[in-house]
Amino acid sequence: MLDDELKVAIEKELPKNIPHVFISSVANKGLDELKDLLWQTLNKKAL
Repeated sequence: MLDDELKVAIEKELPKNIPHVFISSVANKGLDELKDLLWQTLNKKAL
């Protein structure tokens, strides 16, 4: 589990053109955002 400060530090190192989501199955965080992002990505490529 990451705190907000560490997430911000990690985000600075990630490529800007690739979407990312921080998730935790234990804390049930970010899972809906991940599912939405996957759905959007799959549907965008199908069109």
